Amino acid sequence: ANLATCYLKNRLVKKAHDLLDGFLARHPEDAGARMVLARVVVRLGDLEGASAALRRVLESNPDLVAAHYNLGHVAYRSRHYDEAEGHLKPALELRPDLPDAHYTLGLTYLALQRYPEAIASLERAVQADPKHVGARFNLANANARAGRMQEAARQQAVYAELSGRSKS
Repeated sequence: ANLATCYLKNRLVKKAHDLLDGFLARHPEDAGARMVLARVVVRLGDLEGASAALRRVLESNPDLVAAHYNLGHVAYRSRHYDEAEGHLKPALELRPDLPDAHYTLGLTYLALQRYPEAIASLERAVQADPKHVGARFNLANANARAGRMQEAARQQAVYAELSGRSKS
């Protein structure tokens, strides 16, 4: 899994995939290798393959935060929002300080037009990481959609400052 991660970091995605296929043929229950495989197949555009690899990890490691988070993220990207929520919430129960999980859950709620929940999740992302640019941008968006224009403008200003787009 370590060599495959190196290949992935160096954009040798096919080489990483081939290495992991051979390794997993010999060690089918290796959770670490399956986690790396999920990252590799996401890079290859195969979200279903990533989902399958992560589900397999969760079968033997039901409390693995990274597997829940990544499966939630893949489900969000696949527009399976209920499934995304179903994996992001357990990830956050296991590790409440994970800003990207709060962020992805907030995006999920935005997609479902559940604005109060989106705002709450995005606020938690910002509490965990005050410089999370994406969370600030989407917090402004969620507040605007909820009709909270003053707060939307405030978050937009923070976003602009963080992203270097401030006019001051």
